[in-house]
Amino acid sequence: MKMQSKALLITGANKLEYEKVMLHPLGDYEVLFHTMTVSLCTVDRRAYMGLRKYSYPFLGGHECCGIIEEVGRGVVDLKPGDHAVFTGAFCLQCELDRTGKSNQCKNKKEVHQRVNMEHTPMIGGSLLGGGLSEYITIPAWQVIKFPKELPFEWGALTEPLACTIHSIRKSRIQMGETVLIIGFGIMGYFHLALAQMMGARVIVSDPSEKKRKMALEFGAYDVIDPIKEPMDSKIQTITNGVGVDCVFYTIPDSSAFTKALKSLTYCGRCIIYSSQNDNKSIDINLNEIHTKEIEIIGTVNSDLNDNNTAIHLIQQKRIQMDPVISGIY
Repeated sequence: MKMQSKALLITGANKLEYEKVMLHPLGDYEVLFHTMTVSLCTVDRRAYMGLRKYSYPFLGGHECCGIIEEVGRGVVDLKPGDHAVFTGAFCLQCELDRTGKSNQCKNKKEVHQRVNMEHTPMIGGSLLGGGLSEYITIPAWQVIKFPKELPFEWGALTEPLACTIHSIRKSRIQMGETVLIIGFGIMGYFHLALAQMMGARVIVSDPSEKKRKMALEFGAYDVIDPIKEPMDSKIQTITNGVGVDCVFYTIPDSSAFTKALKSLTYCGRCIIYSSQNDNKSIDINLNEIHTKEIEIIGTVNSDLNDNNTAIHLIQQKRIQMDPVISGIY
C-alpha cells in the first residue's frame, strides 16, 4: 500500500513549502521511521540560501531522532516503539563499508531512497537525509537505537557529535598536546569537549566575543580574537614559541588556513573539518610542509563506530548537549 508523508521541502532559494511526498512500500530489512526531532545542519542552510547547487525541491534533515513504527521481514534488532537515530546512507556491501570506511560509501546514490522524490508534487529534486519528512522508509543497518530516557533533541545531535568524533580520531591527539580550534560554533564546542577528554590543552580562535567567553567557560586554556590579534604570533606567545600539535579548521572560509599551518609545531597535524563555501584555491608553501613534516588531513561525515560512540557519550552525559540547542520550533 502506498503511503504519503508530510514533508518540509526547499522549493527554491529562500523558499519553503509543506508538501505530501510518497513513501516506498516497506521492504525486507527496512523500517518505517517516524521523525520526532531534526537538527538543522549548515548543508540544509546552504541549500535553503541557494549556496549549494542541489536540484529543487530539496528534502533535507540528516540529523534526526525518531520512533520506529514498523519493521520489515529480516529486521532483528529493532522493534516498533524503539527510539532511534539514523546514520549516513551507506550500502554495507562495498569494500569501503566492509573495511570501516562507511562514511566514504561509493554506493550512496544507489541505496534505496528513503522517500520517493520522483513522485513529489514537483517531480524529481534531491534528498539529503530525508528527516524533514514526517515518515521515511530506511534500511535497518542505517538505524541505531537511542535510549528512551533521553530527549529526542539530544538524539538529533548524535550525527554532528559522531562527525566530530571521526575528526578527533583522525587527529590522533595525545595526552598533554596543545590543540587549536578555529571557529567555535557547535562543531567547535564538540571538538573542545572531546579534545579535553583526550587530555589535550585547547586554544580557541573566534571573532565573536560571546563565543570566546563561552569557550573559556567550557574549559578552553586560552582564546584568540583573530580580528584584533595575529593568530600565529599569539599562538607562539601562548606556547612559548613551540606552536600547537594539532589544528581543527572548523570554518567554511579558507582565508585563515595559511595562518593555521603557521601555528603548527614540527610534525603537527591540520584537520580540515568544515566544507568550504567555494572551491577557491589557496597558496601553500610545500617546502614548509616538507621540512616541518606537517600533515594536512581531511575528514568528512562519520562511520558506524563513530555513531555508536556518540550515543554512548550522550547516554553517559559526558558532554553537555543543551548548550548547542539555540531554539526548538
